[in-house]
Amino acid sequence: MLTKPDISDELIISRLQEAYGLQVVELTFLPIGADLRTAVYRVVADDGTAYFMKLRRKFKDVIVRVPLFLKENGVQEIIIPYETRSSQHWADFGEYKIIMYPFIEGQDGFERELTDQHRRTIGAAFRKIHTAQVPPELKESIRKETFSTEWRDDMKSYLAQVEKKVFTEPTAARLAEFMKSKQSEKSRGFGQRYSIRNICLSTLYLEPEVLPNLVLQRKVTSEKLQLSKFFLAV
Repeated sequence: MLTKPDISDELIISRLQEAYGLQVVELTFLPIGADLRTAVYRVVADDGTAYFMKLRRKFKDVIVRVPLFLKENGVQEIIIPYETRSSQHWADFGEYKIIMYPFIEGQDGFERELTDQHRRTIGAAFRKIHTAQVPPELKESIRKETFSTEWRDDMKSYLAQVEKKVFTEPTAARLAEFMKSKQSEKSRGFGQRYSIRNICLSTLYLEPEVLPNLVLQRKVTSEKLQLSKFFLAV
């Protein structure tokens, strides 16, 4: 979430003290992440400890249960959330859930070159994840890839709209012009991949009221936008 939620810092700090026993001296909203349901903050307690806090709407406990299971089964590279005073791994906060993690200072693999040891460590961690024997009750709650053609088909329809429709909303019109400017690249293999990638990433940042002018709003959920950005951006 790139925009700070309309929630006072005082309310968040009060809830952190109540649920986690933290005396918060610093609370900073971080405008990062493509998940429209989740806002993230850096929290610093009076002892100097820094935390990474997620404020998440439409929470499903599987997002916590899976990391906990993996950690308990030997995948030590997994970062799990802290427990509350009541021994839960999240705290209720109105329509949101609060999830607290360690705040890790560092750079990701897009910002620095990985060493051979980094790659071996990552590979070993993924091997443990993919060979984990997930119990049936947990497996049933995990979403499964269906390899649907839905988003590919939608993209074809969006491209067709650009050719035939005149857009009056300024942002939609600018995006349509951008897509038209890339039409010449569609006839080339890499160009097609490049243009569609940029088109998809551009639509991620349109305001909700703009989307109906260009795409079918009912088919664009925040969850699928997040997945689309992840797979296209890698």
